[in-house]
Amino acid sequence: LAWDRETVAGTRSFIEETADGEDRFFARVNLIEAHAAWKYDREAVEAMGVDPEEIAPEQRWKEVAAKSRALWEYAAGEVSYDETAKRILTHLYESWVHSADAMAGELLETLEETGVGEETLVVLTADHGESIASDVVHGHTVSVSEDIAHVPLVIDGPGIPDTTVSEAVSIKDIYGTVLDSMGVETDAPTVFDSTARGVALMETFGIDPDRIDDRFRETADQFGLRRAIYTDDDRAERRYDTDETFG
Repeated sequence: LAWDRETVAGTRSFIEETADGEDRFFARVNLIEAHAAWKYDREAVEAMGVDPEEIAPEQRWKEVAAKSRALWEYAAGEVSYDETAKRILTHLYESWVHSADAMAGELLETLEETGVGEETLVVLTADHGESIASDVVHGHTVSVSEDIAHVPLVIDGPGIPDTTVSEAVSIKDIYGTVLDSMGVETDAPTVFDSTARGVALMETFGIDPDRIDDRFRETADQFGLRRAIYTDDDRAERRYDTDETFG
């Protein structure tokens, strides 16, 4: 949270110092506080209109928050979450997303206050969502489920059509969108004419055998250290111990 606040303060100063000039400016701001582990902050939860005590005592919130990052332990069955815990996890995650959203709002306000809001291209998105203890997935690194892959993507500014793109697009196409909207000739696709619609990419790494129980150990030993890339219809995998590539 301290990093994000420092980042927002620095970006606001950058906008204020740059907006009066004639040169174009560019900033990429990465807010990371919504990443697990999700600490329990009563005020952050209440800011969403949720009364924590109506769900569970404060100690339970703290206990669930303390193991909110137990991705592999959950997959291996070493950690479990009952329905109350899942509800708490969801509110914890949402409370930090809510906080990050407010910080993004501060930057939008700065653009308006400096008089460059209408002429500035703004892209608001995320690199992933989170799966909250669904099936055997908790977190975001081992799946491309809807909860993880369907992220916000809002683009506003000069040259951006007033439209909603209903098909799946790739955030890789933000690059071409920025260039195209600024009048730069490019062959890179935009989110409005994406060539990658319907394709979901996922990279995985081999599970650490020391963090899983015997039910999974045989599979982990069989494949060893590996890296795989998946799309919606195919996969490629490289195994580092033999330097072989499959798919």
